[in-house]
Amino acid sequence: MADRPAWATSDRRSTLPSNWEQLRADARMRNPAQVCHWGGLAGGEALDHKNGDPLDHRPENLDWIHDWRSVRAGIVERNCHAAKTRRQQPTAVRVEQHPARR
Repeated sequence: MADRPAWATSDRRSTLPSNWEQLRADARMRNPAQVCHWGGLAGGEALDHKNGDPLDHRPENLDWIHDWRSVRAGIVERNCHAAKTRRQQPTAVRVEQHPARR
């Protein structure tokens, strides 16, 4: 586990809307236990964009997820946000050579 989260060197905060704190408060009202939408356990610290689009701030796209802080605190064993991000990344596509070029 890395000691420094990606946020430490990221400019991601600059892309968040001005009402981000209100969006977080609204998400807390919808899911007071902050149940992780990925792992199903309470106590998620990060507000996640469920569809993977970091610019889609619609309320139905925002929900809690466990991240590196949960692992460090011993709340969960795995970083759900990292696992979700890995799954959403495109995988390599095998390109087959045209039969005439074989």
